[in-house]
Amino acid sequence: MTFTAAHFLPHVGSQFSIPFGDGLSLTLTLDDVKDSTTASSPYHFFSLNFSSNASTALPQGIYALQHASLATQEIFLVPFSKTERGVSYSATFSVEK
Repeated sequence: MTFTAAHFLPHVGSQFSIPFGDGLSLTLTLDDVKDSTTASSPYHFFSLNFSSNASTALPQGIYALQHASLATQEIFLVPFSKTERGVSYSATFSVEK
């Protein structure tokens, strides 16, 4: 299956979970989906922005994200902001049409 921004748009505001084993996990909320695809491009360009209320940022890397109505997906996450409310992460995609 090829993922596009449209695949994630219905899930803005919903929660994703990253399991770490031993019953521990981190919950992320999908805050935003930005579609940068143009009609003339042979690629779908889009990004996903997530937030967590964790006080410590995960290092950038590939994480298995679970969602109640989507298959588990391995996504490369990059932390880009840390505030007193938590940490924000971004995932950027370039997928051939």
